[in-house]
Amino acid sequence: MKTILFSQKPNCLKQDQFIHAFQEIRRASRRSKTT
Repeated sequence: MKTILFSQKPNCLKQDQFIHAFQEIRRASRRSKTT
C-alpha cells in the first residue's frame, strides 16, 4: 500500500506542474496577442 501511494504522489505533482505550465503559456500567448 505504502509503495503504491508513494509512486502515485510524483505523478500528481507532475500533472499539477503541467497544468500550471499550460496556464502560464496561455497567459503569455494572451499577453503577446494584446500587445
